[in-house]
Amino acid sequence: LYLPTYSPELDPAELVFSHIKRWLEHNRSEMALEDDIQEAFYTISPEIMSSFYNHCLNVRVEDI
Repeated sequence: LYLPTYSPELDPAELVFSHIKRWLEHNRSEMALEDDIQEAFYTISPEIMSSFYNHCLNVRVEDI
């Protein structure tokens, strides 16, 4: 089974970072950036994290 050198579609951390960046784009406040990032991480529930893993498990390698 061939896998590309870098496969972000198979890495749940990439989905977490995408979620954080998207949240910051829409919810950036006057607080320190570190506080906003921490608040963004708090928005990731166990259900969301589970969906990230499920997404990565269901990616077809042929589509990468």
